[in-house]
Amino acid sequence: MSKISDSNSSFTKGGGGEGEDPNMARNGNCFYRLWILWIRFCRAISDFIEKIFEKHTRFITKHHSKVIIGSFCFVVLMAMGGVWFNALQRNEELFIPQGSEAFKKLDEAKVHFPDIKFRVQDVILARSDSRNIINDTDLFIKALELHKEIELLENYGNVCLRDKDNKCMVVTTLEIFDYNSADINNIETKFNTWLRDSSKLLSNGRPAELNFPNILGNYKDRNITSVPRDYTEIVSTDAVRITYYTKYADTSGDNYGSIIAWEDRFISKCGKVRDQYEDLGMTLNYFAARTRDDAILSSTVGDLPLFSVAFILMVAFCLLVFFRWKNVVTGHLTVAICGICVIMLGVGCGFGLAMWIQTDFVAFTGILMFLILGIGMDNMFIIVEAMESVDPDIQGDERLVKAMKHIGGSITMTTSTDLVAFAVSTVSDFPAVHLFCVYAALSIFFAYAMLITLFLALLTWDIHRIERGQRDICPCKKPIEEAKRSPNPWLKTEEDFSKRMLKKWGNFLMKTPTKIFVFLAACGLLAAGIYGATKITQKFEWKKLSRDGSYFRNYADARDTKFPAGYDVSVILPEDGTTFDYSTEDDQLAIVALDTIAEENSKFESMTLNWMKGYRDWASNMNISLTQGSNFYNNLTDFLSVVPMFEADIKYTKGVDGRANKITASRVVFFYENNNDAINQAEAMKTIRSDLDLKSNITGIYPISIMFIYAEQFAAVLDDTIRNLAIAGGTILVITIPYLIHPGITGLVFLGFSSLLFELLGMMAAWDVSLDVIAMIIIIMAIGFSVDYTCHIAHAYMISQAETPEKRVVDALSTMGVSVLNGGVSTFLGMLITAFSGAEGFRIFFKMVFGIVVLGLIHGLIFLPVLLSIFVRRDLREDMKEFIKKHDDEERRKSQKRFQNMSEAEKRRQSVQYRGSKPTSPDNDYKMYGIAENGDVKEKEPISDKVPEKQPMSDEKDSNGVPNKGYEDGKQGTEIPIYYNNALAS
Repeated sequence: MSKISDSNSSFTKGGGGEGEDPNMARNGNCFYRLWILWIRFCRAISDFIEKIFEKHTRFITKHHSKVIIGSFCFVVLMAMGGVWFNALQRNEELFIPQGSEAFKKLDEAKVHFPDIKFRVQDVILARSDSRNIINDTDLFIKALELHKEIELLENYGNVCLRDKDNKCMVVTTLEIFDYNSADINNIETKFNTWLRDSSKLLSNGRPAELNFPNILGNYKDRNITSVPRDYTEIVSTDAVRITYYTKYADTSGDNYGSIIAWEDRFISKCGKVRDQYEDLGMTLNYFAARTRDDAILSSTVGDLPLFSVAFILMVAFCLLVFFRWKNVVTGHLTVAICGICVIMLGVGCGFGLAMWIQTDFVAFTGILMFLILGIGMDNMFIIVEAMESVDPDIQGDERLVKAMKHIGGSITMTTSTDLVAFAVSTVSDFPAVHLFCVYAALSIFFAYAMLITLFLALLTWDIHRIERGQRDICPCKKPIEEAKRSPNPWLKTEEDFSKRMLKKWGNFLMKTPTKIFVFLAACGLLAAGIYGATKITQKFEWKKLSRDGSYFRNYADARDTKFPAGYDVSVILPEDGTTFDYSTEDDQLAIVALDTIAEENSKFESMTLNWMKGYRDWASNMNISLTQGSNFYNNLTDFLSVVPMFEADIKYTKGVDGRANKITASRVVFFYENNNDAINQAEAMKTIRSDLDLKSNITGIYPISIMFIYAEQFAAVLDDTIRNLAIAGGTILVITIPYLIHPGITGLVFLGFSSLLFELLGMMAAWDVSLDVIAMIIIIMAIGFSVDYTCHIAHAYMISQAETPEKRVVDALSTMGVSVLNGGVSTFLGMLITAFSGAEGFRIFFKMVFGIVVLGLIHGLIFLPVLLSIFVRRDLREDMKEFIKKHDDEERRKSQKRFQNMSEAEKRRQSVQYRGSKPTSPDNDYKMYGIAENGDVKEKEPISDKVPEKQPMSDEKDSNGVPNKGYEDGKQGTEIPIYYNNALAS
């Protein structure tokens, strides 16, 4: 039978591990003195925490009614934070590092080039069989009909982005037909005409040659050699794309609401006609800028029924754990239900405070309810298990005091690791990570606070109910008659089934062949994890946020399949007359040399749009020198009238004659190679920035693109993840070292934490899960969970009073293994239902949480026990004798004082009636308890034949001459039960 004994009594004389130097304690070297100082420091911290929890729990049990009322008042206060609820959905404000260089440079460039920052709405129309549509008149006519309906949508003229002619900017091949259905004929011929004439520009100011790959699906052409010059002609295309450019606005902008409303009308219109197009053998896919924002909310709302099932599963498992099949009195179903409510109230307080401080809410933050519930239930299991393991002689509130004094520090430490993991990540550059971690950290803290206050108050009531003989699920019913129930409800006739199984499991692990196999398996799994971590990919697909079969996912698939064309990047040049002079030969050649930078960068195509090169070539053909006098500006207007495609790239002021007189800004356009891979885009952004800094001598030059704000995410996610892991890992190491005392034990726990992270990354590679913002959030979770699964086992091993390392492992598994296993199962059940989610993002969430739970349990219940028995064989009790003796004497004095202050009723409450024999007099009560009426400690007298005879392990006496006896496994009774408080012992 397990029971809680004094923490230092668990370090009583029991022999060290094999191979240790028995004379180490006598060794006076420097290292040993440092070791003793370290032990004193750790014990001082441990004793301080024990005293805090002892006083705290005693206060809770004494005032449990007031605590319950006060807790509910506090919850109501925190709930008022909901008044400041504000949901944040916009992806640019969630998944992109705020304050990044891309945002800053976009704002700078937008002053001169409004078309560089915009919102996009897309329509993709194709045949269902993906055939060539180059001469499909019907399809182009249907595309024109849809376009005209979209143009008629309310408020379109106010939200659209205007081109240089002040028309709404729409990039589409329909412009070739002048938006006239009567002209939709000879399609291939008209396309080829536009391809051969670079002076014909579409709405964005670019010729057909540059636009066709982006507005015609799977566009293919061929070069024809001819005289006087070569030309290009179209070969095939399987889709037509219409892109609507609208104004960019922040959520705080005055026109943001009208833009969002128009986009909603756009989505609604396309959704209504989609079925009509399908009946004609066509596929219509569409996208609006708000689509990505809506995807998160729709995924979360769509999975609400699944989340309800997950909650039911977790509650059912919790009730199963606390139900007692053979005894309707000693179960904890009622308090388990209350405990779940307590945890949820803690989550509510966390959310409420977050809203009090006006932290924006993110839809996927709702999944925290299940994560925090898993963490809280783990602590619930440990608290109740510890309370039941207290020596059966100890009754009433004192049981909870002893239990919390023992495990208060343990649950505080593991909760702190979870809290630190999320708290550290609140400084993340990614708003989604920052907001999620703020809510997570506050929820974890308040769930813990509610457990050590409100739950303890409710558990106090449950203890009183059990001792009164009231039924578990029906406490209001008349108590069971005393003659029909056990005299001592805490006295167990047999060990729990789960503990017996874990003892057998521990004995199996401690066999030499098993140890060898487990050690090799741990090394192999770590090696596989490290190898897998090197193969992990890094990308972010927006369609992960959407549900299967949604219009967003269908659009994303069509876009990726039919439009793999790259994006353009604008290289912004400075104003004339500042640090740059456009009319000088050196500065003109510096602009022309930018083409070489693009050619030498493997991430970019060799083709560029360099207006200066075009201008110099034109001037050369016209025999004009651009570096003499005012020739540069005098001829610039003439050049742009001949080659109008460059007009969008130069911003200049005009003189009274209408000619250019000063360039205020200009740009050269580069093009990404045709690759939608996120890592490629991030590398392209970083390398072009670096190349321009190193290879160009133009001061103030910088590259920018609307896609850079997304590339910033891909570039930052790895660095952000590594930084968060390093800080959180170091902080957790500092937290666990004083708790685990032994550097070897701490090292093995930290090794397990590091191994789990590598193995999780390897599992991600095996499942083709990329490293992105979603994965980063889950990796942060893994930090706390990995410590939860190992620290309890490590601490139980350290304080075990078994004689050999192998027996200490079995002891640790049998005492804490059940709670660790229950915690892992409850977390798994909470996430299990996300495996059936309609959104890929939640399915990825399940895969990674599944990996965390499985790997965590493997490390906690398999790898760590074996490694402890191999590498940490020394018994710390050999080095802690002086602390044990001092602590035992202090506890005895406190016990005597407390007994002397008891009322007669309280003394009788601690008497033999709970041990199977009713007292005949108060004096008999004192005899049963081993304490004289005046409070002096004395030897116990025989009690009853029903009580097994005690088996002393030691005849040592304390400084007062009182026998200090321990007892073998399965034997009942203690000399002074209240002495033993704060350690699990078999």
